[in-house]
Amino acid sequence: MTNKYKTVNNTLLLRLGELNLDFETLDIEKAVYTFKKIDLSHTTVSYVSLTESTPDSIAKTVENTIDTTSATFNVGFREINLADIHVFYQSRIAGQILKADIGEFQTKADTFDLVTQQIVLDKFTLENSFINYTQEKNGKIIPVATTQESEETVTLPWQVKVKSLNLSKNYLVYNDENQKPQPKGMDFSHLVCSNISVKANDVAYAGTAIKADIESMQLQEKSGFELKQLQTTFLLNDTQAQISALTFQTANSSIKGDMKANFRSLERIADEYPDMNVAMNLEKSRLSVQDLLFFQPELLQSIPLRLKNTMFLDVKSQISGKVKDLRIDEFTANTLDNTQLSLKGYIRNLPDFDKSVFRLDIQSFETSDTDIITLLPRAMLPQSVRLPARIRLTAEFAGALHSFNTQATLNTT
Repeated sequence: MTNKYKTVNNTLLLRLGELNLDFETLDIEKAVYTFKKIDLSHTTVSYVSLTESTPDSIAKTVENTIDTTSATFNVGFREINLADIHVFYQSRIAGQILKADIGEFQTKADTFDLVTQQIVLDKFTLENSFINYTQEKNGKIIPVATTQESEETVTLPWQVKVKSLNLSKNYLVYNDENQKPQPKGMDFSHLVCSNISVKANDVAYAGTAIKADIESMQLQEKSGFELKQLQTTFLLNDTQAQISALTFQTANSSIKGDMKANFRSLERIADEYPDMNVAMNLEKSRLSVQDLLFFQPELLQSIPLRLKNTMFLDVKSQISGKVKDLRIDEFTANTLDNTQLSLKGYIRNLPDFDKSVFRLDIQSFETSDTDIITLLPRAMLPQSVRLPARIRLTAEFAGALHSFNTQATLNTT
């Protein structure tokens, strides 16, 4: 069945394939609509607007037309199954184009209550789907109209929980034509992500609180960046952020550990982060220069060293305390063939390095002539200079960058 609805400024096209509706409650007088099951397949929806409308403004219009927060209106469902769904939306004035091809979508709801703003989904599955959003050049920014609320109005926060989240083999394209494409690295204004797969449990959002137990996550980006595995338990609320049992593995890097931060208020964290308490336990991890270049393509030009994208850094650390008073219980780093560093100590008065005070015990710093030649530009090493084969340094450093005391022992062979 194909239906086309057209006005002076808008065109809606609907090609309906198969639709099955199984009502649990249908009470038109009380405006209560609960679907036991919705099955929709082989369907295309296209909406083109020439007016100043966006998905947000359309949703706002619907919300103002139908008061979904009123006790006289309630809509819900138990199960939704979608297959082979194609959606196209375009706002020619705003310059927005959204395309979505849904392969398979399934969800089951334990609670779906718009009145109390509580949603609990037993499962949320999206597979073999493609989403493409384009912001066209010079598109008009359209503000979303908001309704005035009195000072006495109490806005309930949405509470959303997904017990089982499963995304598999999905594709995402984001393109902002107002931004010039970057020739190198990951371009966040022109993203192409493929093979997006996520398995997670107990994903929850309530006000400023977000948490999730991520079993696995994989994706590839057109820049060449590949996330092979992400596994962690994540928590963020108004007073803390926590990443537990982290495994972050790319094609080149591997990071494992736990991180936690406590602060007085998430809203004020930008101004008060020096007083934030942090604890980081980084197990032996490997950081690749290649992965850093995906996010900072000009990194090599800003560092006076000859770094290659094939280089890596092995790191292990244990750090705790306030940002302005950090204690380093352990920090070890290894790179190239013979370069390694081991130290402990503390740093105070961060993040202002000009006022920072250091007390560092450099337990060991070792390197070799071959590593130094690899790292330093040739202009910094005259041919008349002969480096020792091995260099080992132990030292104690105390003071600020502009005024300090140090005791060091240097051995060479």
